[in-house]
Amino acid sequence: MIMAQFMWLIHETQFNQKMKSLILMATIAISHIIIAQTPSLQGKYELNLGANSEWGKIKYELSLKSDGTFNFHFYRKLAKNPEENKYGKGTWTIKNNQVYFTSNTFDLDDNHTLNFNNSVARFKFKSPRDKSDRIVKTALIFYESSIYWVEGMQIFKVEAS
Repeated sequence: MIMAQFMWLIHETQFNQKMKSLILMATIAISHIIIAQTPSLQGKYELNLGANSEWGKIKYELSLKSDGTFNFHFYRKLAKNPEENKYGKGTWTIKNNQVYFTSNTFDLDDNHTLNFNNSVARFKFKSPRDKSDRIVKTALIFYESSIYWVEGMQIFKVEAS
């Protein structure tokens, strides 16, 4: 009787180890599938307004680098007004599907005057489950920023890095 209980205990322990291993492998496989279906944020984003217009041109460029840094360039040339360029740089991180931008004091200088602290964007892309023919351009939508003209801006991905 004791031998039977001992064999049952060994069998249960082996079963539990096999189950734990199976659950671990399933969890890893599912996480890899989810990560593989999410497009990479890194790359170049642009928004061009009035590219061939007689009233002028406005262009926003954002480059998200794989090392967690970003560069931002704002260009404006309106009709008879002088050309205007503004720059920003700093770091970006992802948390809960939101992109947080930070500009430290060493990121700001005479050339890079745009402070992206308190700027948050969300990532917009076509869901891998969406099998329709509709086209969804990959974009970042800023919904918070201390720079008033950045808040609400939607900037589209033009190339991956």
